[in-house]
Amino acid sequence: MRRRVYLFTISVLFLSACSGGGGGGGEGPTTTTGGSVSSGVEVKPPTADSSNNFKLLYQAAYNVVFPGYQALSGRFSGLQSALSAFCATPDAAGLAAARTAWRQAMDTWMEIALVQLGPIGRDNGELRIQFFPDSNNNVVRSTDRLLAGSDPVSSSSIANESVAAQGLPTMEYILFSPNALSEIGSQPRRCDVLTAAAANIRSIADSSTFEWDPNGAGYVNELAGAGQGSQRFPNEQFAIEELVNELAGAASLIRIQKLASPLGSSTASAQPTLFESPRSQTSGRNIAYNISGMRRLYTGGEGFGFDDLLAAQGQSELNSRILSKMSSVESLANALSGSLEQAAQGSGRGQAEQLASEAADLARLILDDFASALGVAISFNENDGD
Repeated sequence: MRRRVYLFTISVLFLSACSGGGGGGGEGPTTTTGGSVSSGVEVKPPTADSSNNFKLLYQAAYNVVFPGYQALSGRFSGLQSALSAFCATPDAAGLAAARTAWRQAMDTWMEIALVQLGPIGRDNGELRIQFFPDSNNNVVRSTDRLLAGSDPVSSSSIANESVAAQGLPTMEYILFSPNALSEIGSQPRRCDVLTAAAANIRSIADSSTFEWDPNGAGYVNELAGAGQGSQRFPNEQFAIEELVNELAGAASLIRIQKLASPLGSSTASAQPTLFESPRSQTSGRNIAYNISGMRRLYTGGEGFGFDDLLAAQGQSELNSRILSKMSSVESLANALSGSLEQAAQGSGRGQAEQLASEAADLARLILDDFASALGVAISFNENDGD
């Protein structure tokens, strides 16, 4: 139950990022973030005279978050095509291509998954794409129930199933089964679930992309236009606080649910099935892509970002420590000899523990030093469910 409390805590932070902020930005709006917004705010690009906060928010909205969701839509489209092709002619080559497309889709989701304020929060969009953590084996149980059913499965019907049976983990469960090819060959319903889940998450990503699009619903201007008529962000500081909390939430999720909980305190207490992607054995790779996404948000995608904001405040040393720690975590995640799942109970245990230690240092830097330097109060208790 405590794991589920932690998931709820993190999800609420992400799903309702605009229902309340940290301590430095005053009262937030009473509406929640998780709904469709047709923004009437017009935002022009920053100039040399613009405030640093506006430069950061504009860069985050236009050059990090919106392109991130565009990339996600593209990857999910590619996954849908690969699964359709494989299911039309299920063979070993098609399975390999489908698995590759799944990994690529997960990589892209890992890069943008930390930014869950805004449209993705509507109707549990982020959990429908990826149900995690899953300490109660909900993905397996929910997917098995769906596979055992007899009603037709479609993108619309699967959207009414448990969130644990709608997205990437369900596809992983089917695609990366040791006997995937023979199971799919003898049970065509497995392909029905695969293609329905792929269409479902593509629809979620496409909808979120449209809503962020300045030529669509224009949510990008809600974030970029904080304090300029934005319905969601009454001032720039409030929006800054939400982005800091996004970074803090991601760092905490990596530290606790992606590493500390499944690793346990020893080889004997490790629980490999609690890792994020245990069947594809890509949990370490997921962390590397998480850090890539965090760095992109932190640096403004090589534009004006939090690194520049800290430098302008005389905090260059702190910025260097944060960037160095991000690089360390990413490098360690990529350098694992074998998968994180194997390392937890094998000869790579030392590497996994070093990764966990560096991830914990990064979380402390963001939650304590970084947040303090910017006058931001973290809106959740990192130790919930720890």
